[in-house]
Amino acid sequence: MKRQTNHLVQRACAQHNALKRLRIEGSFKPLDTKTHSFQPLNQHALRYYVDQKPKVEDIQSNVTLDFENAYTKIDDYYKLFSSFVYINSCQWVGRIGGRVLDTKNSFITKVAAHFARPTYFQHFCGGESLIECGKTLDELRKYDIEGYLDYSVEGENTEDGLDHATQQFVECAAYSAEKKVPFVQIKITSLVNLKVLEKFSDILLHPKGLENVPENMRLPGDYDGNELRGHYSQEAIVGDLDVFNMDKLNEDEQQLVNKGMERLEAICKECERGNVRLLIDAEQSEFQPAIDHMTLLLMLKYNKKQPLIYNTYQHYLRETLGRVKADYLYLKEHGCAMGVKFVRGAYIVHEAKRAAQESIPYPIHKTIQDTHDAYNASVEYFMNELNSSSNNLALFLGTHNQYTIEKACSMLSKEQISDTNLPNYFYIAQLYGMGDSLTHAVATAGIPVIKCIPYGPVEAVLPYLSRRLIENSDMMSGVSVELSRLSRAINNLKTKKRKQATL
Repeated sequence: MKRQTNHLVQRACAQHNALKRLRIEGSFKPLDTKTHSFQPLNQHALRYYVDQKPKVEDIQSNVTLDFENAYTKIDDYYKLFSSFVYINSCQWVGRIGGRVLDTKNSFITKVAAHFARPTYFQHFCGGESLIECGKTLDELRKYDIEGYLDYSVEGENTEDGLDHATQQFVECAAYSAEKKVPFVQIKITSLVNLKVLEKFSDILLHPKGLENVPENMRLPGDYDGNELRGHYSQEAIVGDLDVFNMDKLNEDEQQLVNKGMERLEAICKECERGNVRLLIDAEQSEFQPAIDHMTLLLMLKYNKKQPLIYNTYQHYLRETLGRVKADYLYLKEHGCAMGVKFVRGAYIVHEAKRAAQESIPYPIHKTIQDTHDAYNASVEYFMNELNSSSNNLALFLGTHNQYTIEKACSMLSKEQISDTNLPNYFYIAQLYGMGDSLTHAVATAGIPVIKCIPYGPVEAVLPYLSRRLIENSDMMSGVSVELSRLSRAINNLKTKKRKQATL
């Protein structure tokens, strides 16, 4: 075992040094999206989410973040070694296994679930039930890390399936209140018929779409969020406008939308009752206009006193920076608080395929750096607003990018860092099983940090799990940095225990 451990550690260090040389020499270049509409998974697409390449900038901060020695509080050799093995093995397992786990074949699904349950499911997910997740939450709190639960079952798009998902979200909100968990996360596509949601989005995207929006779904005032979505939304509406000059939602479709809003209301009321904040996740661009519209309606109702409802903004979309500011100013004008969750984006492969298949403009920034710049610009704008506002804004940064974390923490004042209410309006977040060195470094510095903990029956969570395996198969991303830090922690712990044994 010792020989195997040393071999794995040496391999990770060698990989890390080789990747550093590649970056310094400039031999890795971003893909040109003008001439390439479908990106390969492991070289470019998923680095939007996991890339940790820091900018060269001297950041002055009131916070000390020691990422290289982030695991000093962990005294469990098995915990460190198993994390190293699972993440390191993703570079081989992820490329094939990630696609196998996302299969529709029932027999393969059962076999894959049997294999995944004691291995990768255990590493990337909190459990199959809320009770199992409770143990995961308790374990994280030993290291001053919070967690929030995400029922990650996909594909339940029948009315019965949507009702079942709603019940799961309501139970999750109630359990989160019991465990004093600050957030719960949902996807609106788990609550509303997909075809109707897409049609509603198309109606909203049309320049005269408000005329066809049902009266009970209209936003007050003159604000049309989709008019300010940026030039991409207008570019998409080209060619045959008759495609977009559709009728209003018919009676059956309107009932399905109303039913979706009823499901959302049930979850919101449970969150309000238990003082649990609700994160509404971002999704594919064909659904996002309707999701944003419905979320704004909920914010106008539930965010009058505090930011209970949070919307998620994906910064790989060219429209995001302008739209999030417009949403913020609109809510501020109507006397409502705003909760914002920032991510880089998770559906780049889907968006590339859709743009090619439907001959619409590519909605995503041309380079990774453009996405980083948009994300960091939003962070800077809203951190400044956070420093000047009172009780009308809360910021939730979902990021595995070290530079972004350093930049955001540097903008916190000494008063904010020592403020016991800081978790009420500021959090940094990573996915469970990923970017743990970032999470532990932030927690050690005393900044509110939280892990997204997906859960659900193993077979139903396999699509989520497949994406995590594929993301971690990209050794050109921050995964190599994480492995290097884990290997250092393993060696340090071995040395520490050896010294203790000789005393």
